[in-house]
Amino acid sequence: MTPTLTHYIHPVLGCLQLHFNDDVLIKVDLPYPHLYQEANASLPLIWQTQFDAYFTGRLQSFEGDILIQGSEHDRKVWQAMLNTPYGQTRTYGDVAKEIGSAAQAVGQACKRNPVPLIIPCHRIVGQHHIGGYSGGTGDDTLSIKHWLLEHERTHAS
Repeated sequence: MTPTLTHYIHPVLGCLQLHFNDDVLIKVDLPYPHLYQEANASLPLIWQTQFDAYFTGRLQSFEGDILIQGSEHDRKVWQAMLNTPYGQTRTYGDVAKEIGSAAQAVGQACKRNPVPLIIPCHRIVGQHHIGGYSGGTGDDTLSIKHWLLEHERTHAS
């Protein structure tokens, strides 16, 4: 089955490209480098509503059908990300200690996260630096990570 592609446009972050099989989310590309004037009308309402609520500070975690594939280690890291409270951060080392891994392996699992934002890899940081985001360490991706962390700190209860 060929995934359906749709987009969500955020005024600061730009375009998120979302990949679905039917209404099941399988991948999020953030940042997505192409510009779109408006989001694709085929974005399932449950996801449109949740993105709108998250970006206005009214939603702290996402719910919906997601199909992600990864190794057992990846899934442990992704679960640790989901357990990291909204508006807070943990280090790669903290997660590594929790799951019996190494900090670098945790960073690699963060890089392989197919649904950034939904599984909040932006909440995992280095001990002495912010770390990377969505596999990148350049200004374009790190500015997104900084923005997401500040957004959540501002709206945390």
